[in-house]
Amino acid sequence: MIVVFSPSFLPPSTQEICRSSPSHSRPADSLLGSLCREMGKVLSRRRQIHAQLPRCRDAGLIHRLHRELERMAARQAEVHAVGLALRKTPGLDPFGVAFLVELCRRRSQA
Repeated sequence: MIVVFSPSFLPPSTQEICRSSPSHSRPADSLLGSLCREMGKVLSRRRQIHAQLPRCRDAGLIHRLHRELERMAARQAEVHAVGLALRKTPGLDPFGVAFLVELCRRRSQA
């Protein structure tokens, strides 16, 4: 007996989810998306810190913010290296990989 999955047998709300999610999604694609989202968050946080530093008067806080910037720069370099390595992976969306590499190259200074 062969069972065939058909979205028409699912409740309407589940049918919508099946139609809206890409059917060609692979684990590498979701990894690429996760890395792009992470870089967006890193760039956003770096932008916030650069905006806050000129107004900051506490030496301890200034030191902590500078350390956070250094950690984020290191993470950005790590993700950039991963993006460059992903360029050589066959089957990945080349535009997605190029977007990730471009995000990693950006500077987020306000």
